[in-house]
Amino acid sequence: MNDKQYLRGTFDPTAYRREEPRAEEPAAKPDATPAEKAALLPALTDPYAAGGFVENEVSRLVLVMGKDGFRIGGSAYIVFQYVHMGIGQLGFTANGQVFSFVFADLQPKLVTVHGRNLQRIFDYISLRRMPWIRQADRDFRAVGSTPDNEPFISRIDVADWKRPREHAEDLAEVLDVHEA
Repeated sequence: MNDKQYLRGTFDPTAYRREEPRAEEPAAKPDATPAEKAALLPALTDPYAAGGFVENEVSRLVLVMGKDGFRIGGSAYIVFQYVHMGIGQLGFTANGQVFSFVFADLQPKLVTVHGRNLQRIFDYISLRRMPWIRQADRDFRAVGSTPDNEPFISRIDVADWKRPREHAEDLAEVLDVHEA
């Protein structure tokens, strides 16, 4: 509200509204179909990026599964709702990092991501600020080159997940106590 509005006794609710920064939308390719032009997810032919970074919380994480997913019978995109995300872990390997998250929907899944320079992606996923991540089809570094600081996802695995038996028994015991 500016001084003139205050003096006149009027109130403009839009005076307090700030424009939120929007994520950069990928430029549409001239040969793309209308559906591809409207999509915010990367297509198979888009230049590689390990993930989409945004400033605000999003409701889903989309896994872009690389060129094998875009073949007949493959799964190009796999979608998980962040509301179902549970424990996450980040670890280190001889070739980089690996992290995993459990998504405990009706069909619980363990998502495991392998690559290099993954700390920021792991953090953004834990904050629900990563709309998508993408598996690379090949390593873009030249043989013998120095390591770079760019995130790189070499593999994404999605597997069925079951609660470890000892935890399931503990949970059943707790639930029995509450029912009594």
